[in-house]
Amino acid sequence: MWKAQRCRGYLFLLSDPAPLFDFANQMADAWDYDGRFVVAGLSRDQLEALTLTMKGRKTANIAGLVKTGKPGEYLVLMNLLYKEEKLSHVFTWREPYKGPYNPRIFPDKTADLQGAVLNVVTFYLPPTILHHFAPDGSFLRRYGHDVEVVLAMAQIFNFTANFKDPLPGERWGVLTANGTWNGMVGMLGRGEADIGMGNLFITALGGRMQFQEYTRPYDQEVTCFLIRREGRLPRWQSLGLPFRLTTWLTVLLGLVISGPVLYCLAKPSVSRSERLARRSIVFTSLYTFGMHFRLSQPLIPSRASLQVFVVFLWLYIIILTTGYSCNLTAFLTVDRKSPGIRTLKELYESQLRVFGLGPFFGNTMAESNNKYVRGLAKQFVSLPEFEDISPRLLRNEGVMIQGHRYLSYSTFLLTPERGAPVARIIQECFLPFNVAMGLQRHSPLRKNFDRGMSWIFDSGLVNYWFKQTLILSKKYRREQRDPSKVEGEDAQAQEGSGVSSLNLDHVQGIFFIWFSDTLYHYSPSQRRCSFVLRKNMCI
Repeated sequence: MWKAQRCRGYLFLLSDPAPLFDFANQMADAWDYDGRFVVAGLSRDQLEALTLTMKGRKTANIAGLVKTGKPGEYLVLMNLLYKEEKLSHVFTWREPYKGPYNPRIFPDKTADLQGAVLNVVTFYLPPTILHHFAPDGSFLRRYGHDVEVVLAMAQIFNFTANFKDPLPGERWGVLTANGTWNGMVGMLGRGEADIGMGNLFITALGGRMQFQEYTRPYDQEVTCFLIRREGRLPRWQSLGLPFRLTTWLTVLLGLVISGPVLYCLAKPSVSRSERLARRSIVFTSLYTFGMHFRLSQPLIPSRASLQVFVVFLWLYIIILTTGYSCNLTAFLTVDRKSPGIRTLKELYESQLRVFGLGPFFGNTMAESNNKYVRGLAKQFVSLPEFEDISPRLLRNEGVMIQGHRYLSYSTFLLTPERGAPVARIIQECFLPFNVAMGLQRHSPLRKNFDRGMSWIFDSGLVNYWFKQTLILSKKYRREQRDPSKVEGEDAQAQEGSGVSSLNLDHVQGIFFIWFSDTLYHYSPSQRRCSFVLRKNMCI
């Protein structure tokens, strides 16, 4: 930096202005853009030309002394920013000096821009920047929380925002083969725009900070992935859900050992007319097995110890089966879904492709320290529009990467009017970013705009504006709906939500309950066989 050490004041006494003009149009960093410059020796036209040079148009404080043609008389002029008129007359200096002057030669020219028009480069990027169209297709207005940030800054600093769009498909821009940028970054670098807005992450990736700079952040974002929501699991799997695996193993163990235990207790009573004592171990095993299905057993033990064992076995079975029936009913009343992909590791191992708007996220993932994120960069596919990504997402060909707010809005767009969401955001996110406003490099707006961004950030207005954006978007979508498409959308909503007509999947639960209830309460009125081991042997 070329900078004075103390007062940051600079005095140019020129006999030949050519070297100063050459210097002002090259080596952009070799200049003190916040300094105060006084130039003597130029005509009014030459002073105006100085304010239009590469460095002069971004310097807030330039004052010039211009001879009027009268002896000892000079016009003191100062430069103006963002106005058609480039110079303003401050006062006239006459010799001899008479009395104190208190002119404001170097006022703060960006605290009040006095209605100046600033070019703001933006593009359609929901939900930060959205377009509202009339029913006939004509453009009405921009809205979204990034637009609200610009309008709030326009009120604070008294300027008029003139929104401009980059060339189709360029958006933020990319580094071209000749070393320059196109898109938003290129427009700021070439001076075609004063402000850049569009969920702009603060990053130096690709050397973009050589063409633009950022204000203080007004929001914080985190990078996430959007994936198609998993379908419901088959209801027949609910049969095994009332008990955990350890409980099922314990029940199985009790089922296996209860028959041999009953046989061992009954065997010593052969001489005491105990009917169970004359049966085999297979019989007692089937006896207890039938009890687990609440089958009435006509063969009742006569010995007191056996009766106590059987009674306690019945209590255990009643508690067990009642708990199973109630829990099964509860599981059949809710839709269960597969847990699906939750972490970056699981996403990497799934080999799903990663779709993104432009190459930014692909380049960012490739430089990550996380090995799974670097692996996902190899699966990255850059597409120009959200409409190119959403069909692939719904076909489960891959996931979409973007900021959390953008993905939340995308989920809102993909959700039918009266249906359930068909996409979800993966639980594990990564790569947090600060979101800021883009400015030209060395922009004189930076100092005051930083203060304005701090006020917006501290107030929490961005969260409020985001919620308002969702409400307005839903309202405008309803206004623009074609009545001929309503029926089709309603059918789609019914197909993807819980309001569809009942099918076999919905009603099969009652058959599960009926089957279990029949097993538990089956009580034959006549002697019949439940389990046949051999001829004429029944329980």
